[in-house]
This record gives sequence, structure tokens and C-alpha cells, in this order.
Amino acid sequence: MFFESLRVRDGVWFRAQGLILIFCVVYTIPYFRRYLDAIWDLLKFEVYYIGGACRHSGMCCNGLSLVIQGARMDTLSQFDQVQTQNPVYRRFIPHMDSGGEIDHFSCRCLTSDNRCNDYENRPKVCRQYPTSAFIQHDHIISGCGYKVMRRSFRWAMWIPGPADRKLGLTDAVNRIDSLMPD
Repeated sequence: MFFESLRVRDGVWFRAQGLILIFCVVYTIPYFRRYLDAIWDLLKFEVYYIGGACRHSGMCCNGLSLVIQGARMDTLSQFDQVQTQNPVYRRFIPHMDSGGEIDHFSCRCLTSDNRCNDYENRPKVCRQYPTSAFIQHDHIISGCGYKVMRRSFRWAMWIPGPADRKLGLTDAVNRIDSLMPD
């Protein structure tokens, strides 16, 4: 009631709200984006799952993007440092782009029949494929045999009330629900 009276009596409160909102949005965008990404990473497997099986196409072993501590490895100095700390990464061959940065990696352990000749000692990124690729890139390499599939789910724990009917939320949710597969 107090805020309503401020808005009615003079427009100053409304303008102050707008300035505060703009400041908060501009100041928090980088942090907000990071939190949204973290929330999406948590929700990703609630909405999707990975189906299929390995076809031994070698697609996952060529054109790799290595991510260390959340950042894509794109310089030779980073790659040398990682190899020094963890010798298992010596299996990867960097391929450079025209700008002198690492474009992608391939694996020297991939045999001619698209099998790993050091399967028991493969690094974590290989052991966790295709989950690691889906978490990092939101997709899986096509042709590898795995697919990202959407889970079917229904709205749960929502009982429409008078305020929802006033805002039209009941109709909106019913329309969305009708589009969802059974």
C-alpha cells in the first residue's frame, strides 16, 4: 500500500525503481549469466537424457575440444602445461588454425578400426563421453551413435488459483501441456 501511494502521488518512486533495476541488471549480467549456465547444467539431465550406443566411428576422437578447469584449451603453452601435469594428455595432437591458436585435437591412440589402443588408461574426458560433451557443448557429435533425447514429463504440483485465472496462466499452462507428448 505504501509503495502504491508513492507511485500515485509522484512519479519519482517509479523512476527510481527503473534506475535501480537498470543498475542491478547491468552490474549483475556477468554473474547472472554464470548462475544461469550453472542452473542449466543442473537441469539439463532433468529434461534430456543420452540414448544410443557407440558405433566406433572415431568421431569423438577427432575434432576434440579439450576443456580444463572450465576453459577451452586454445594455446600451445596451455597444452604443454597440462601435458607436464598429466602425461596422459600426450596422446592428443593439437591442430592449429590460421591465427596460431589450437583449433581442435585428435587422438593418436585411435586405431584404423576406430578403437582405442589404450582404452584402460584413457583420460577422464574420454571415459565420460558422451556426457562430458553434452555438458560442455549442449550437443553430441552426430554420427557417433549416441543421441540426446528429451524426457517426457508433465507439470506437477501446480494447482491453479484465482490469481492464475486472472493472469491467464491456467490457459497458458493447459496449452503448453497439450503440446507435450504423452
